[in-house]
Amino acid sequence: MKSGEKKAEDILTGNITPGDQVSPRQQEIASGIQTVLKYAGTEKLTSQEKQLLWNSIERRTQGLSKSLYTVWVKVAAVVLLVLGIGLWQYAERSGNKQHVVQTADTIKPGGNRALLTLSDGTRIALNDLKDGVVKHEKGVRIIKVKGQVKYEIIPEEINEPATYNTITTPLGGQFSVKLPDGTQVWLNASSSLRYPTRFSANNRTVNLQGEGYFEVAKDKFRPFRVETSRQTIEVLGTHFNVQAYTNEEITRTTLIEGSVKVLVTEAGNHSSFLLKPGQQANLGKTMSIAATDTVEAISWKNGRFYFNSSTLPEVMRQLERWYNVEVDYTQAPAIHFNGVISRYADLGSVLNMLEFTGGIKFEVHNRKIRIINPINNP
Repeated sequence: MKSGEKKAEDILTGNITPGDQVSPRQQEIASGIQTVLKYAGTEKLTSQEKQLLWNSIERRTQGLSKSLYTVWVKVAAVVLLVLGIGLWQYAERSGNKQHVVQTADTIKPGGNRALLTLSDGTRIALNDLKDGVVKHEKGVRIIKVKGQVKYEIIPEEINEPATYNTITTPLGGQFSVKLPDGTQVWLNASSSLRYPTRFSANNRTVNLQGEGYFEVAKDKFRPFRVETSRQTIEVLGTHFNVQAYTNEEITRTTLIEGSVKVLVTEAGNHSSFLLKPGQQANLGKTMSIAATDTVEAISWKNGRFYFNSSTLPEVMRQLERWYNVEVDYTQAPAIHFNGVISRYADLGSVLNMLEFTGGIKFEVHNRKIRIINPINNP
């Protein structure tokens, strides 16, 4: 009896003897893996990597129809997800592009764009400014450096009262800010952060709408608090991501390192939870804590979309925010996506990938996308 690892390697290399029990489905899976690896430029794998792929694919293709196309598409998605290869790269290399209305190719990805609102109501478009001092507020200098805004406290003006600033990213925008205490914050598209120009002696509190990744400067005497519409996150110094979009049913807090306390602040639901690294707090109708893939949670900050059994609406809402488009979900089928895509690809490339792997179609007119379900439109 062959070991699991040996069996997987033999099936993938075609080293099968008459006595081996290999089903037609297993042969289809092996063929799919070999094809995807060839076009992805990653044909040479260790025995351990082959076994990882095999186990993951067999588990995720259980119960699927026996059609070669259905199994093959799932195989492609899992191979590329496990190896961290972008599905859009695979579609480009294999030449398997589907047709998307030409205007999608002209819709470019988002970039570093944000609006800074000062305490007196003055608004400054940060993407239009060159590096240097942006403004002199009471007690601080606001400086733009390499696409980031940072605050420097002016010692001789330390007694000036603190004021509040707000950074807002539009649809198709992202930006980062270094707060007066040294805390670094990255804002995703369609988000805002309100914060004082100088923190008090007792705590450091900011307000977030949308999504932000925080690397909090350590200060054991002043806890750092992030307030959203439904919860407050409290830390002393750590790295974590918060997704609190109003059009998402769940508010997600993902801890990368350190520890955080999540306090639910909704009426009739005042509870607190302590997260460990690698855990995610999911606040829907109730709160749940689960282990999660932290790479997925902060993939947006690292320039990637990361889909892990993501529904089509979940995928398209990310595209709406990043490409500043509107999606018609009327015909959205109940399908899921796995894979990694660059956030720097144009919209046409992304939609081509989704068509290729999901068996759906899109129509694009100006900045409006209509999902077409082939079942309803044979």
